[in-house]
Amino acid sequence: MTTGQPRGRDGDFAQMPAPPCKPLAASGKRYDNDADDAKDTSLRIPSHMNTPPNRAPVLSFRAPSAEDGADVWDLIRKSGPLDENSMYCNIIQCDHFADTCVVAELDDEIVGWISAFIPPDATDTLFVWQVAVGEAARGRGVAKKMLTHLLEREACSGVTRLQTTITADNEASWALFNSFAEKMDAELDYEPHYKRDAHFGGQHATEYMVTIGDIDADTASDDSAAQAAPTEKEAPHAN
Repeated sequence: MTTGQPRGRDGDFAQMPAPPCKPLAASGKRYDNDADDAKDTSLRIPSHMNTPPNRAPVLSFRAPSAEDGADVWDLIRKSGPLDENSMYCNIIQCDHFADTCVVAELDDEIVGWISAFIPPDATDTLFVWQVAVGEAARGRGVAKKMLTHLLEREACSGVTRLQTTITADNEASWALFNSFAEKMDAELDYEPHYKRDAHFGGQHATEYMVTIGDIDADTASDDSAAQAAPTEKEAPHAN
C-alpha cells in the first residue's frame, strides 16, 4: 500500500545524514517520554480550550467511525507538514480500518490520529501509515500513547512487529519510533524500501522501512521505569 508522501530533501541516502539511533530534535518539535500509565486512557493536560471551572480537559482514545472522517481530514490538514489525502480516503480508513486506527479526543474534539493496518500477508505486523497530533494535545507523549492503545486492542493481539516508513531527514518520526522502541525494550532496524529513483521517479526522497520487532503490548503498558516529565512539543509524523 502506498503511503502518503511527506516533504523531504531530494537526493539519495549517501548524501543525507544517517537516520539517528536516538530521538532527535525536529526544528523545535520533538517527541518526548512520558511517565503516565499507558493503560490509563485519560490524561490531564494544560490547554487554552474552554472548559468548566476547576476541570482540566480529559484526553481519551477510541476507534474511529465513518462520521469521524471529515474531522480527521481537517486535523491532518492543520497539522502540517503532513501529506494530505482525500477526505474520502480518511473516511474509508475510519470505516474499514477502524480496528487498527485510533482517534484521540480532548473533551469532544478530535486532536490526535493514527492510521494503521495489518497487511494480509503479515498478520504479525502493524503497519503505521500516518500519525497526527493537534496543537492542543502536543507535549504529553500522545503519539506513543496512541500506539500503545492500538497494540492493546484485540485486533492486534497477534502483533509482534511494528513497521512504518520514514525519510532520512524526518527527525520527528525517527525520534518517535526510536523512543517507542526503547519503551518497548525492542530493537529498531531500518533499510531503504521505497527508493527515490526506482519508486518515486526522482521526485521524493527514499523512504526507509523501519521495523520494531519482538514487541509485547504488556511492555508498553509497564510504567515501572521512571521517565522524564514531558516538556517538549510533539510534531506530526508523516510517511
